[in-house]
Formats: sequence, C-alpha cells, structure tokens
Amino acid sequence: MMVKWKTVIKYGILIAILLLLGLNLYKTYSFDAEKEYLKLKLNFVMENAYDTYGERLNEEYTGFISKDDFKSLDYRDDRESVKRETNSCYISDIKITDNKAEAEFRYHYTSYDKNDQLVSSSGTWYEPIPIFVELEKKSGQWKVTSVTEEIFPDESK
Repeated sequence: MMVKWKTVIKYGILIAILLLLGLNLYKTYSFDAEKEYLKLKLNFVMENAYDTYGERLNEEYTGFISKDDFKSLDYRDDRESVKRETNSCYISDIKITDNKAEAEFRYHYTSYDKNDQLVSSSGTWYEPIPIFVELEKKSGQWKVTSVTEEIFPDESK
C-alpha cells in the first residue's frame, strides 16, 4: 500500500488547526472555580450588607471581611424615612493574579418616602456607581483588604 504524503500532510495540518482552535476555545471559555467561588462569596456578603444596612455581619464571613469594610458595602441612605426603594447590584468584573484579587461591583439605588417623594438616588441603570473590593489570599484563605466606592466616577481621572 502506497502512502499519499500530500493527503497525510493535509490531514495533519487540519488536525493541528483543530487542536489550536480547541485550545483557544478552552482558554477563552474555561471554568475558573476560584473566580466563581469569589463571585459567589462576594455576592452573599454584598446581599448581607444590603439587607442589614451593613450592621449585622453573618458569622460565617467574619474571617473574610472586617466590620468596617462590611459597613462600606452598604450603599443605602436614610433608612428612617424610606418606604420604597429600587436597586440593582452586580459584580461586573473580577481579576485574580497570584494571591491578590480585585472585584468590581456596580450598583444604582433610589429610595422614596411614604408620600412617594424621592429621598435619595445613587447612579442609574445605564451609569451605575462602582465599588472596588480588593482581596488577598493568605494561608489558602481569601480575605477582603479594602472596599472603595467611587462616588463621582465621571469626575475622576
């Protein structure tokens, strides 16, 4: 049986291209368990801060975030006069390098009193306010090291 080298080379090139394409797709869409873990944990902490006005840190997060940083995650105002509110908060990005990470939350919030008059408003759905959360991994455990809210994002830089 005679080997057709042109056919072997064509199929070899085709296989190499498919392998490179597959590797590129894997890198692009691969599941990063540590990133997803941090997103989930940060979302739970953010919800806990919002629900309690940053006053009651759930015990399971006490080693993950300080009380001061937890309080900084609460973006609501004047709870005494608020009867109705609208809000949205989500993680827009998280970057992990070595033993450090930075997560970026985006939120907008509006509150109204009993007469349906505006009490306060922060950001909008098309221009939400960013909150930056920095984390560090020590002894295999992630810990929040700082929380910074950029109140006037347009006026920075």
